[in-house]
Amino acid sequence: MIQLNKRFDKTMLVLPAALFLILFSIYPLIFSFRLVFFKWFLNKPNPPSFIGLSNIQNVLLDARFWNSLKVTLIILLIAVTIETLAGLFLSLLFRDKVYGKRIIISLLMIPIMISPMVIGIIWRFILNPEIGIANYILKMVGLQPLIWLGDIKYALSTIILIDIWQWTPFLFIIFLSGMQGISPNLYEAAEVDGASEWGLIRYITIPMLKPIMYIGILIRSIDSFKMFDLVYILTRGGPVNSTETASLYIYKTGFNFFNMGKASTMSYILLIIMTFLIQRFIGKKEIV
Repeated sequence: MIQLNKRFDKTMLVLPAALFLILFSIYPLIFSFRLVFFKWFLNKPNPPSFIGLSNIQNVLLDARFWNSLKVTLIILLIAVTIETLAGLFLSLLFRDKVYGKRIIISLLMIPIMISPMVIGIIWRFILNPEIGIANYILKMVGLQPLIWLGDIKYALSTIILIDIWQWTPFLFIIFLSGMQGISPNLYEAAEVDGASEWGLIRYITIPMLKPIMYIGILIRSIDSFKMFDLVYILTRGGPVNSTETASLYIYKTGFNFFNMGKASTMSYILLIIMTFLIQRFIGKKEIV
């Protein structure tokens, strides 16, 4: 009887969390997957109608979807690569004692503590063609002002640079924390054997840091693959869809065009692609 009461108490403790998970995670997941096979427009009174695999066919033939996926991959590859290299460089720079180290690190951490929506608003003012400080500085040094977010030649590069500015400190602090766990005895033994500074980095620091690096790159890759808020605030995907990411296009399809069936289909295709890429390039790495 006592054992039954204990089991009942444990069940009651878990029940609220289980109900929350079912209501806000599992049910929406099942409902959205069901929409893959249905035609449903939010702005029309008609109930969802079964259309089989038509949504999948429409998405696979949609050039705009593939363009948004290409933009997403470009942002992911360029931004995460530069953020990784810059984060590694900064962590090596601040690994040893540096004057004002705590203050400098605190200042570097400011971008990742600000909401991406706020970051987008701030940079819209900075990059404003008429009143922005970026063009003001260009004029001061004798250069022509640029239309940073309205010109197809610069818009995507500008977003990538802002992403690098915001998230390089994230990888920097992860790598720096990992370096603090490397035993100084390894460096001392290597220095006794005549190892150079580059040799210490190549044969001790980077190999010992690899598990932490994989985790950091994994987190940033997933985050970049679903980039939405920064692009939405800065360009809305323009000009001419040159900065439209897959997440933004899914949002527009669902809440601007009200095509919930197609939006759900694109979401699951994006999930499959993201899972494959993670397993292919990162998931097989040794991270523990």
